[in-house]
Amino acid sequence: MAQEVVGIEKLTEVNGSFQKINEIQQDSIGNLWIASDDHVQRYNSFFSEFYSQFKGMPENAGQINTLFIDSQNRIWTGTENGLYLYDPEKNTFLAIPSERANLQTNVQQIAEDELGKIWVGSTNGIWNYTNGQIVLISPFPSKQSVHDLAPVNDRIVFGTSKGLFSLNKNSGQYKKIPLLSYKDFNIKSILFTGEFYLIGTQENGLYKTDKNFSNPEKVYSLPYSTQKTAIADISIDKLGNVYLASNGDGLLILNKNLQLASHYLQQENNNLSLSDNSLNGLFLDKHNTLWVSTESGQINSINLKQNNFEFLRHDPKKYSSLADNFTTAIEQDKNGNVWFGTRQGLSVWNRRSDSWQHLKNLSFKYQSKIPDVIKDLQSDDMHMWVATFNDGLYKININTFLRAQYSTDALHKTGLQKVNALLVDTNKNVWAGGEDGNLTRISPNNEIKSFSLQGISAMAQLANGNVLAAGKNGVFNIHTGANTFQPITKLDPNTKNLPYFNINTINETLSGEIVLATEGAGIVIYNPETGSVKVINVKSGLPSNRIQGLLIYGRNEIWAGTNKGLVNFVIEDDPTIRVFDKDDGLLSAVFTRGSFAQLENKLAFGTLKGVSVFNPIKLKSKPETVPNILFGSLDVRSKKKRTKSLANFSSGKNLKLETYENSFHIKFYGMTPGDYSQLAYSWKLEGLDTEWSEPSTINEANYANLAPGNYTFLVKAKKANGPWSSVKEISMNIAAPWWASPSAYIIFGIILLALIGLPFYLFRIYKKKENKAARSKFYSNLNQEIGTPLNIILTSLDSIAEEESKAKHRLKNTVNRLRVLLEPILNFQTSNFSKFNADPVISKITLDTYFDELIKDFEPLLRQKQLEIIVNNQWSQKFFYYDADNLNKIFFNLISSAIKYSFENGKIIINLIGTNKGDLKIQVADNGLGLPREDQKLIKDYYRSSRNRLVTENSEHNNLLYVKDFIDKLGGTIVFESSKNQGTTFTMILKNHNDNEIVKATKTLEIKEKQQQVMVSEEESEVEATPDLKTVSFNKNIEVSESSDWELESRNKITSEEIRILIVENNEELRNVFVRTFKKLGEVFYAKNGLEAYEIASRIIPNAIISNFEMPGMDGITFYNAIKENSDLKNVPVFMMLTQEERTELIIEEPLGSLQLIEKPINLEILLEIVEEKTSLSSSQPFVNTKLSERNSNLLKGGLDDKFITNLEAIILQNIQDSSFTVEDLSKAVGMSSNSFYLKLKKSNGLTPLDFINRTKLAYARSLINNGESDLSAVARQSGFQNKDIFFSSFKKHFGFMPGTIIQKNESRE
Repeated sequence: MAQEVVGIEKLTEVNGSFQKINEIQQDSIGNLWIASDDHVQRYNSFFSEFYSQFKGMPENAGQINTLFIDSQNRIWTGTENGLYLYDPEKNTFLAIPSERANLQTNVQQIAEDELGKIWVGSTNGIWNYTNGQIVLISPFPSKQSVHDLAPVNDRIVFGTSKGLFSLNKNSGQYKKIPLLSYKDFNIKSILFTGEFYLIGTQENGLYKTDKNFSNPEKVYSLPYSTQKTAIADISIDKLGNVYLASNGDGLLILNKNLQLASHYLQQENNNLSLSDNSLNGLFLDKHNTLWVSTESGQINSINLKQNNFEFLRHDPKKYSSLADNFTTAIEQDKNGNVWFGTRQGLSVWNRRSDSWQHLKNLSFKYQSKIPDVIKDLQSDDMHMWVATFNDGLYKININTFLRAQYSTDALHKTGLQKVNALLVDTNKNVWAGGEDGNLTRISPNNEIKSFSLQGISAMAQLANGNVLAAGKNGVFNIHTGANTFQPITKLDPNTKNLPYFNINTINETLSGEIVLATEGAGIVIYNPETGSVKVINVKSGLPSNRIQGLLIYGRNEIWAGTNKGLVNFVIEDDPTIRVFDKDDGLLSAVFTRGSFAQLENKLAFGTLKGVSVFNPIKLKSKPETVPNILFGSLDVRSKKKRTKSLANFSSGKNLKLETYENSFHIKFYGMTPGDYSQLAYSWKLEGLDTEWSEPSTINEANYANLAPGNYTFLVKAKKANGPWSSVKEISMNIAAPWWASPSAYIIFGIILLALIGLPFYLFRIYKKKENKAARSKFYSNLNQEIGTPLNIILTSLDSIAEEESKAKHRLKNTVNRLRVLLEPILNFQTSNFSKFNADPVISKITLDTYFDELIKDFEPLLRQKQLEIIVNNQWSQKFFYYDADNLNKIFFNLISSAIKYSFENGKIIINLIGTNKGDLKIQVADNGLGLPREDQKLIKDYYRSSRNRLVTENSEHNNLLYVKDFIDKLGGTIVFESSKNQGTTFTMILKNHNDNEIVKATKTLEIKEKQQQVMVSEEESEVEATPDLKTVSFNKNIEVSESSDWELESRNKITSEEIRILIVENNEELRNVFVRTFKKLGEVFYAKNGLEAYEIASRIIPNAIISNFEMPGMDGITFYNAIKENSDLKNVPVFMMLTQEERTELIIEEPLGSLQLIEKPINLEILLEIVEEKTSLSSSQPFVNTKLSERNSNLLKGGLDDKFITNLEAIILQNIQDSSFTVEDLSKAVGMSSNSFYLKLKKSNGLTPLDFINRTKLAYARSLINNGESDLSAVARQSGFQNKDIFFSSFKKHFGFMPGTIIQKNESRE
């Protein structure tokens, strides 16, 4: 294609700042560093900064000769007074000291060898930078200017005004290298290509020589004019092309064979030519941009990257070129010629001959020198229709250029003088739309019809034959057959959705979508079938909303020219938009309106600097440019109004800031060789921001009043819809104030501890008292629940026949043994387990004998549930050495628990195994109910705790918890596993002590030899317990006299029929014992709470009332107060049983009168005597109807158990289909513990809770069947059986027949 030129750009931003440029370099982040005689300038497209003797350089630096950037991105500059290195922290150049301080060093050239060492050429010799100073390697005998310096392997090749020289780096010696034997040359430039040297001279052209300088030869491919000028600099690209800067003959490009390829010179009136022919420097950067400096202080740049664009431009020296770079229309005719509308008229390009014709003014009537302003072009077979903005419409023969005019004053008259848009439809009709006239249609036979549509700027014919005309007033659909039109209202301009002020192009895709290129609203896509409108604008990723031209390539691919770049995307729901600009090879990113066309497989778009032609497939394959981030400046502001500024710092910097330096303003730039305004930035401050900022063109950020801590500022950039750059960062640490330092925190901590010490201490004392009170109350309850039944059992034994029997003695022995075991708990007040903490007494224990006796002790309980204990003794030693008392406590608690949770006819397995260390491993396993889930967690937590906590007062498994304490006392471990309806296994390891630890004590006897003696001695002596009934003072007017022993013979003779005793006790077992005991005195009535007791007492007027203190509903003291208010009852003696803790906490505001407090545990024998004494001293009793008493008694007894059972059945039926409903849930529903519930239910009907639940379900199932339910699967589900087979089996076992039998009987009856 013609006129494929490389665009030479002038760096206008800095041109004019220099009178002479000595060197150009570029650092790793994209800054250009430019050295002139009097200053250094750091430049990028966003800012410039100057360094001179007034700022950034020492005052005595002098004239600047050169500048160099090494591989470590260090910036060096050489002046007439030495070498300087740039310090980015201080943003200034610092002088490098010389080993010869008294020797002036006029640095003229700086270079770096392959090892990274810096070499310096000065007027007095060759220097090397070593250990922070420059060292003279080889001095010159006389001053001479070093024009170039090239380190190559072990040589330093340098050129001076006296010739070419080579310095041996090892020896420091140099020698002269002759290019010609008869003449010395003034060497200006040196380049080593890797294979040979190129040597530029002052006025003898270019020379080439091999590595060893053995065969120098002149390069004769240069123009003669160049041979006589100085070759100031030489550069080479990756392809081997050589670039020569001549001081007088412009820029020359040689190919890799050193043949002339291009020669660039300054051209007048050509902005894309060199600024000056006198060049003094070249720099080829990593982006393949060649920077050229001139003697006049100008900088030019040439983009040498492989370009995917071809250009058609105006060449003022050639007629055969585009008439003007600003094009307004492009159209290809039938012959293949391309027509261009420009500001200088028409230009017609014959592509085959690469020749041009120009028609500046089309009018024959007026020979005006003013060129036509071409607005649009449309081809029609042998004609080209041309729309002008000043002279109407022309029809031009493409072969002869004969033409006809259509306008307001032409032979073919129309209403249009200013024509904006043209269309040739499929019927060869020509449509013309203008600014101030109506839309006009010209038929092939020149019939003219107008439509009342004005302001038309774009037209297109649809696949259905209709014509769309669009402009500033919207889009109109013209029905060509009916010659009517109507607006497409959804495409009308509006400020909310479609804020356009003109439509430049209209197109239709192959799928029938209408695409509009608008001025102001971006690209609008309209679907006629659905009526949907989609807008692609800046928010979608376009660089601008001003679309100058648009082409549809293929089926639905958009190429559009904007005023900020070339856009490409495919029409889809979320299109990926790519933008091409100068960085991609365009001469200009500003496209002109209406100048676009498809030329076979290429697309052409007009720009301000000519026409760009490209292959769309090839252009899209080019990788996208990723910008490089540069931190411009950082201003740290403090509360003290001081500002700390940093500049030119690199990513990764870490700043240490004071507390008051907590605000900053930072600038950053995305460095690309293209149009920087199209970059988008996003940033965040780690430590404060959680999300990245929304992408925008803003390239600075502010943060204020930051809290002390660590922060990292992150920033990234991208071109429009391109990939993000790598993230650049700067870290900063804002110091904490003195009062937030570690030492301050220590002081504050000490002060805080001192402040809270006393309250904390008082709180601990309070908690101790609270825990002590809770423990006291808990063990008082235990006294009532356990101690009192033990007293009952012992007292009941006294009523057994007087004959001595072994069974009786064993029973009494067992109960006394239980009392001894539980004594530390029952009497626990302030002693805090003094017995638990007593020193252990080690004994010899024969395990076989021990477990034989142990099983005999539990035989009564085992017989009740038909249980069997099996002992598997694998203990191989004769004796086991342990504390016998502790061992008794351990096994009593474990076996009691196993019996409690075992099913009837179950087994309890005890395994005794010796460990490798000689200790005893014991497993106690049952196959019963298993422990409740909530209690398992409590026990496990207690077992795992290193310091066992006190248990909660409502725990039902205290005995299992204290087993842990018993074991810990002598060393050992305990764990357990428990599963619902599968049983529980406790595993212990007890330490086997040795015979040296055996302690002889009167309390501990050898088990094998002495245990029987202990039992015999217990059989021979009755256990007596005399309660200590002392005077108890509650208020100062209340006294209870101390009781003394009474003899039964001294009791007053009162017949049993005359004495009525009322027992008030909520515990059924204890209540029955009291009833049996006090029948000796007379008729006994009973109640389970205070309310029932008051009703009965009001009827029978008892001689004495024996009441518990703690009862559900109306408690004992409330019951007593109610009696005092009754005139018939106020003198009846009341014996109130309560624990020591309850007595301590009891506060009575009035005298007790007939109330006497009895402390638990109770000795019924003594209590019987006291009550008998009181009743004998009472006044005459009122008449009592004995039949009424019997009726009352029956009333109180009758139906109580039935009511309890009925309540249970109702609860079970309410939850019958709840598979998670358990025995624990049932016991909670009736307000009882699992253990109490089990015992009560067992006594009431002889069933365990599980058996009772099962029986209730089966009864309910039978009722369903009797009521007509025949689906046995449904009956099973409704009765709470998850498995039908289990239901059939349970039904048969309980009733003796299958459930189907009932159905058969019912059917037979029917």
